[in-house]
Parts: sequence; C-alpha cells; structure tokens
Amino acid sequence: MSLDLFGHPELNRVKGTRVANGARRLVKMHTVYGQDAGGRTCKGCMHLVRYTPGARSFLKCELAGVTSSEASDWRAKWLACGLYAARPTP
Repeated sequence: MSLDLFGHPELNRVKGTRVANGARRLVKMHTVYGQDAGGRTCKGCMHLVRYTPGARSFLKCELAGVTSSEASDWRAKWLACGLYAARPTP
C-alpha cells in the first residue's frame, strides 16, 4: 500500500465496495483507519467541517479530502473512523 505525503495510506488505492448513498469514501476511511471503537458518529469529530460557498452549506471531512464536488459531501450521522478526534468544548 502506498503512503501519502504524511505517511498515511492513500485512500484512492483502497478498493471500495458498492455502497448506497455515496458513502464510498467512508468505506475507504473505515478500511484504512478502522471504525471508532466508541461507536461515535462523525457529528462530534473536529475533522467534520461545514463549508458555505454560497447560499447552501455542505459538510466535508478534512481527512477524506475536500473538493467542490458533491462526491466529497459527508454525513454527520455516519459512524466515525479510527481517526475520530472530539471537538474541543468552548
């Protein structure tokens, strides 16, 4: 498996499976990094960010890659990957 610039496995090198609702990137994240052992969702992760380029806003995972395409849109209800990092409380 090849590594990216930061020493992490490249997500585009992992063979995905057929997944409904456009969750192919989530399957790749779970394949490479595993699932969160605590059963948490992406909603509480600090890597889930909201982009508002115009009138609408979109959730994206910074670790999975951010593009201007809806293919990189993320869901807060998805099961978090092994890189889950809780948002700091204000």
